[in-house]
Amino acid sequence: VCVCVCACVCACTCITQDHKKAFAEAYRVLKPGGVACIGIWGDESNSELFSLFPRALKRIGVALPPNPTRNNYHLQERGGDVGLRAMMTKEFGFHRCTVFHVHNAVGCLDGKEFAHKWLRCMGDEGLDVPLLAKLRETGQYQAMVEAMETLAEEILAAGRPIGLDVSILVVRK
Repeated sequence: VCVCVCACVCACTCITQDHKKAFAEAYRVLKPGGVACIGIWGDESNSELFSLFPRALKRIGVALPPNPTRNNYHLQERGGDVGLRAMMTKEFGFHRCTVFHVHNAVGCLDGKEFAHKWLRCMGDEGLDVPLLAKLRETGQYQAMVEAMETLAEEILAAGRPIGLDVSILVVRK
């Protein structure tokens, strides 16, 4: 009988204030031989879900406010999959680390559908509410929506999905 103690950590690991502390804690709580699955944001160039809004703003001449925090792709940017494996084994002491990618795509068939879903899920109820309110006040909201629709349509028409690439790290203590 094979018994495995397994922990699963959400893709929010990459936005935690102290990822080193989070990974060290994952190592601490696992029993020897235990396995943890840790999801982080993967390849930014394959993650158009979060790039369309800034690109739409740029297209209509609106600058995003400066982001005081690091890029959410910072862990993957440290050397790709090889760098992630080295970090988890050398820096945190895991015996083994395997990295694979999953693309979480938004199920949309056209740009209008994507813009509607994004605004409902990410915009009108999410972190961008103040910026969207400002766009409404200045009369730029509809232009931004149309820019998002156009950009999304270009991606979908090329046969590419709009989504987020997630790196899954499977580590063993």
